[in-house]
Amino acid sequence: MAEITDAEPTEAGQSLKEITFDAPGTAYLEGPVGAGSSHRRVILQPKPTSDPNDPLNWSFRRKSVHFAIASFFTMLVFALWVNFLFLHILYCSNLFRIDIGPVVWQEFEELLHITYPQLNNQYAVNCVSLGLGSIILVPLALKFGRRPIYLLTAMVVLITAIWQAVLRDLANMMAAQVFNGIACAVGWTLVPITITDLFFVHQRGRANAVYQIMSSTGVFLAPVAAGYIADAQGWPWIYWWSAILVAVNLVLFIFVFEETKFSIHTIAGSEIRAPTSAQEIGNISTGDVSKRTELVDPESQFTATTNPSTGPHGIQNWIDCSIPLKSPRQRLALFTTSAGTLSQFLQHIYMPVQVLVSIPAVAYVMIQYSSALVWFTVVATTQAEYLALPPYNFGTTGIGLLNLPPFIGSIFGCIWGGPVSDWSIKFLARRNEGIYEPEMRLYISLLPGILGPVGLFLYGYSVSEGLPWIFPCLGSGLYGFSMSALIPIALTYLTDSYNKILGTALIGVSFAQYMVATIIIFALDPWISSMGLYNTFTVIGCLAVGCNLLCIPMILYGKKWRISCKAQYEKMAAVQFDERGI
Repeated sequence: MAEITDAEPTEAGQSLKEITFDAPGTAYLEGPVGAGSSHRRVILQPKPTSDPNDPLNWSFRRKSVHFAIASFFTMLVFALWVNFLFLHILYCSNLFRIDIGPVVWQEFEELLHITYPQLNNQYAVNCVSLGLGSIILVPLALKFGRRPIYLLTAMVVLITAIWQAVLRDLANMMAAQVFNGIACAVGWTLVPITITDLFFVHQRGRANAVYQIMSSTGVFLAPVAAGYIADAQGWPWIYWWSAILVAVNLVLFIFVFEETKFSIHTIAGSEIRAPTSAQEIGNISTGDVSKRTELVDPESQFTATTNPSTGPHGIQNWIDCSIPLKSPRQRLALFTTSAGTLSQFLQHIYMPVQVLVSIPAVAYVMIQYSSALVWFTVVATTQAEYLALPPYNFGTTGIGLLNLPPFIGSIFGCIWGGPVSDWSIKFLARRNEGIYEPEMRLYISLLPGILGPVGLFLYGYSVSEGLPWIFPCLGSGLYGFSMSALIPIALTYLTDSYNKILGTALIGVSFAQYMVATIIIFALDPWISSMGLYNTFTVIGCLAVGCNLLCIPMILYGKKWRISCKAQYEKMAAVQFDERGI
C-alpha cells in the first residue's frame, strides 16, 4: 500500500508525487522529467530543504573537502588499531625477539614488564573500549553535533599516540589503550553518519566505498609501513608517525571542518523545504518582483546521471536565496545542539541492544561486520605465526608486505560495493517503475559472498600444506575483495532502510562486533591447537559461507520484515535528536 502526499523534486527541478510506502526505506528513486517524457531523472532522497546551509545542498567541492577530512581520520584510527594488532602479532610469533633487535626487545619486555597473556589483555581492552566508545560518543554527536566530537576524539587520539610512543610500563600501556579505543570508535561509527549528512541515497554507495577504501588503507597498508618503521627506527616510531599525521588531521578539523548536522527549521510556522510542485516553483519565480524569492540548486552532484536544468545565473532552482548564508564563525561553531531531555539522551545507552535484537536488518549488518573483523583477525594472526616459519621464513618487513594482496583485493571490492552498487540500484529501480527497495543493494552481495569463503579456504589450506607463498596471498586477496565489498553494501543497506535511527543502530553493531572479536582473540590459539590449521580453516570457511549468504533471506523477506518493524522503527525514530533524522 502507498499513500500519495505531495510532490518530490528531481535533479532537474521537476516534481513527482511523493508516495509514503508501508516499508521504511522504500522510495521513488527515478521518475520522468515531465509529463509524457520518456527521459528519467534521479529523485533526491532524502528530500533537500530550500536552505542553502543544508549540507545536502552544499557544492560537490565543499562536500568532498569535509568527507576527505573525516575519511582521513578514519584511515588514521584504523591504522592505530591495526598497528597495535601488528605489535601483538609480532610478539605472538617471536618476531620482536628475532628481527627488531635485542635493545628494542629488551626495552619492550623488561621496561614494560609485559608477557603474552598481558598483551592479549591489552588487545581485548582496546576492543572493549572501541565498543564502549560508540555508546558514549555517538549519542553526544547526535545531541551536540559532529564537529565537537571529531575535535575531542582527534585530540585524544593524538595524546594517546604520543602516550604509546613514550610509555614504559604496563599500567600506562593499559590506560592508553582504553582512551585510544574510546576515541577511535568515532572512525567506525560517526563517519558513516557524516556520509548520510552529506549525500543522497543514490550517492551513498560510492561514499561508503570511499570510506571502506580509507579503512582498508589503514588496515592493510599500516602494517606494511609499520614493518619498515620498526626495522629502521624502532617500534616507538610507529606511534610517533601516527601522532604527526593525527596532528595534521586535527588542524584540518579545527580550521576547515564545518558542522554537517542539520535540523529542519521553521519560519512563521512553516518548514523550510524544497518546493513541492512545479506550480509552486513557478509561483515563486514569476510573482511580484518585490516578493520574489530566487530558487537555486547546488553544483551538480558527482553521481548525477544527467545535466540538470539550470535556473537564473546558471544555477539550479530549489534553494531559497533569501535565506542568509552562515558566517565563517557560525560554520565553525563548536556546538550545534538539538532539543532533547536527559531521559531521551539516556535511552541511547540501552536502545542499541533493543534495535539489535528486534530489527533483522540491524542484526544482519552486525553479523557481516563481526564476521569480517573476526576473519581478518584470524588471517592476520596466522600470517605472522605460520609464515615466519619454514618453508616461508618471512621477517618483520615480509609479514607487513603480506597485507598488500588483501589491500589490492579491497580496491576492487570497494568498486564493487560502491559505484557498481549505486548503478545496480538505479537499474533495478528503473525496472521496478522507479521504486527503490533497499534489498536491491544486496543482489550484488552474492559474488563477494562466495569469493570470500573461497579465499579463506585457499589461504588456510595452502598455509597448512606449505604451498608456495603466492597461494596464501591469492587467498587473502580474494578475502580482501569480499570484505571490502560486503561491508559498504551492508552499511548502505542499513542506512537506506533505517536512516532515522542509524546512529543507534551503529552503536549496537559496533559494540557487538568488538565483543565477538575479543572472544575470538582468546579462543583462536586453543582452537587451532585442538583442531589444527587445516580443520580450523575448514570450519571458518563454512561459517563464512553461512554468514555471507544471509543476504539471500534478506533479499527474499527483508521488505516483509521492514513492514513488520515499521511501528517500532517509528517509535524509536521519534526519540532521536535530529529532526530530519540522519
